[in-house]
Amino acid sequence: MVAQREQEIRERDSALKEKTARLSVASNSLLVVAKLAVGFAIGSVGIISEAIHSAIDLVAATIAYVSVRQSARPPDECHTFGHGKYESISGLLEAVLILVAAVLIVNEALKNLLGGEETLNVDGLGLGIAVMLLSAGVNVYVSSRLMTVAKKTESIALESDAWHLRTDVYTSAGGSSSGSS
Repeated sequence: MVAQREQEIRERDSALKEKTARLSVASNSLLVVAKLAVGFAIGSVGIISEAIHSAIDLVAATIAYVSVRQSARPPDECHTFGHGKYESISGLLEAVLILVAAVLIVNEALKNLLGGEETLNVDGLGLGIAVMLLSAGVNVYVSSRLMTVAKKTESIALESDAWHLRTDVYTSAGGSSSGSS
């Protein structure tokens, strides 16, 4: 009876983790499209750089989603203690992706600072600010949801994704204050 109850709790937690990881994938997909569209429309390298960052966030969220699904698999001959390490690997991969995003963003910024043409459409600044504030709001909600579920289910992958998105709130809010280059 106790073993059956524990199994039910594991299955419920796995379903909750998977659903929450899907939310992160969906929100990052939306933000990539929105930031690219607005960034190109108004000629903002800053917003396009944020779109690149969000694309890397999307890859990280997808990795977290896959790891959550894999870690829910029951033990087998090769993994007698289960598949929980998939979530630990996800956290490591997310750290590498954050580093890649930083390099790409610094590269774009340096190109712009060292001779990029000023092509910002000042008339579109309101739209740029709006998409960055939307991004910050979405990331606040999603990161809070991820952290709540991570704590409840002891998910390393979801907690890593939550912390990552929380830091993105600050870059999105910072990007909205400049809204340019």
